[in-house]
Amino acid sequence: MTQNLEQSVREAIQSQVLVSAEDQILLAVSGGADSVVMSAVIRRIQQDKPVCRGLAIGHVNHHLRRSESDADEQFVRQLADQWNLPVLVRSVDVGAQRRSHKQSMETAARQLRLNALMDMASQAGCSRIATAHHADDHTETMIHRLQRGTGLRGLCGIAPTRRLDNGLLLIRPMLGITRAEILGYSRQHGLSWREDSSNVSIDHTRNRIRHILLPKLVRVAPRLGEQLRELAGHCRWFQRKVEDECKRIGPQVVQSRQTGQIFLDRKIIETLPTSVRVELIRQALVELGCGEQNLGIQQFQSVDRLICGPAGKSRNLPGGFCVRTDSASLILALRSAEDSRPAAADDGVELPIPGKVTVGRFQIESRILSRDECDLKDFLKTKPATTEWFDFESIVPPLRIRRRRPGDRFVPLGQTEDKKIGKFLTAQKAADALRRRILIVEDARQILWAAPLRINDSVRIQSQTRRILEISIRPIANPPA
Repeated sequence: MTQNLEQSVREAIQSQVLVSAEDQILLAVSGGADSVVMSAVIRRIQQDKPVCRGLAIGHVNHHLRRSESDADEQFVRQLADQWNLPVLVRSVDVGAQRRSHKQSMETAARQLRLNALMDMASQAGCSRIATAHHADDHTETMIHRLQRGTGLRGLCGIAPTRRLDNGLLLIRPMLGITRAEILGYSRQHGLSWREDSSNVSIDHTRNRIRHILLPKLVRVAPRLGEQLRELAGHCRWFQRKVEDECKRIGPQVVQSRQTGQIFLDRKIIETLPTSVRVELIRQALVELGCGEQNLGIQQFQSVDRLICGPAGKSRNLPGGFCVRTDSASLILALRSAEDSRPAAADDGVELPIPGKVTVGRFQIESRILSRDECDLKDFLKTKPATTEWFDFESIVPPLRIRRRRPGDRFVPLGQTEDKKIGKFLTAQKAADALRRRILIVEDARQILWAAPLRINDSVRIQSQTRRILEISIRPIANPPA
């Protein structure tokens, strides 16, 4: 058992080139059996025939189980001391992350844990972070993805390596080893570990798969785990081909990148194979900051249908993102920036700075003022509702004036979160006549003003404002026919 398991890990490290002699590895140790065995095995390999420059241990205390979590931390510190390895520890507030980002407990903990590990690795001078994902984790992950709905990328399972945002490499040297083998190794070597009481709960989907669904499946298909790993290997091979094609065609497909938005050429992308289209969309969403945990096959299918459909359609995606089409582009964007696009000729008019334009029965004028020559308090007391001041440095020209559209969003002055303008009007108890007269003033990034009611909080006059953009809207007595 000892020789086979250690040999399997060494072979994985060498065949998959997980580390080099110059690397320092941060071993992610929770205190559970999996991470303890991984660390023990890599330490023995390193003592026998070094595969890297050195090792360190990293532990994240999530404080989710109170005294148990603190006991886990103490156990890991003692283990590192016993093995004469440096140890780094980080504490995270999962509850606060969950509330502020409106995430599930699992997602919040996973993101905080990864961020903490990256921070510790950088501090310790490590270029690799090793985690103890094993063969059973791989099987559970694939079943979880199949249950949720997945495509080709999801069927690739857990990859042996993953390049992180800060350039570090996450490595998983235990993917070919089962949980039973891990427990056998720990007993053979007299290793102790901490049991996480939450692992036996079936409140979470993954635990229900582990404790209820998977045992039943294995009774019917004893080789299920091995077969899913083989399938994942084939899918990874094909996925690499898809990614190579995306790298080749991508520069032709991406029309432009703006703040919070990416524009893809509809005419080109609709001619591509579905797998390539989906991967290009996935890459664009990830570039915008959309977590892949939020994206399933249903979301990608929804976006894919938009590509070949009529212009002017839109879909909201999880995590505050959206996708829209116009005649030339597929636009992937943060919802807070969903209206910050170059508009079509019939989609409003451009407002010069300074200058004037006419929209229906209104004339809109803009001009630049010096803050030194302006009295903000006096302006706020005497200004009409149809005139507003903005921090000019916070604006990204060009400006456009248009009518309100369904789904328009902005952050009303004095608030911190974006709202649909329709809901804002309802909260303000705006009369129907006023709703019909609302004009939207937007720059290349966001809505500046739902005129004449409220400006966007992000462009308000601040203490550091030096130049002021003034926009005035005046009715025309005899508008042109």
